[in-house]
Amino acid sequence: MRALPKALAGAAITVLLGALAGCGVQPSDPVERGVAPVIDAQPKLITIYLVRDGRLAPVPVYVPSTAIEDVMQVLFERGDQPPSNDLSTGLSGLTHRESRLSRYGAFVRNDPDVASGLRLDVSVAGDRPPSRTALAQITCTARGARDEIWIVKITYVERGRTRSLGEHICSEYHDLAQPGAELPP
Repeated sequence: MRALPKALAGAAITVLLGALAGCGVQPSDPVERGVAPVIDAQPKLITIYLVRDGRLAPVPVYVPSTAIEDVMQVLFERGDQPPSNDLSTGLSGLTHRESRLSRYGAFVRNDPDVASGLRLDVSVAGDRPPSRTALAQITCTARGARDEIWIVKITYVERGRTRSLGEHICSEYHDLAQPGAELPP
């Protein structure tokens, strides 16, 4: 039992002597070396899905970044604009509240190229629940923007109450694709 306190006393003395001796590096004033590096995010071209004649139509648009919040924000903003080029949206009257990515288990899907994927939780609000077309727009845009998003969970918020609209994959909406248009898996 006495060996332990001696070892601790020896260690304490070593630390104390080291602190008194210092590390040997003398302090100096900061030296300016130029402008600090800045991340310059360039707009990215992605595909969102709008509606033409009741069917999903791919539309290339620029987004500030490929962050899913930016992608969803652009999709919903297009829903606020008047229809153009015969394009409309099922998102009119709906507001994007939040998008959040989380891991989606490695054991859920057997894909040799990707060990695990992501689930996107999208929260929307409005005076009515999203239509099937609106769900398709959200789901297929998210899947097309990021390959690792396997599933999209959509929650509808109305007067402070939340209601899950389930988990969706783009392939459940392939019947809504424009003729000749290919939707994400």
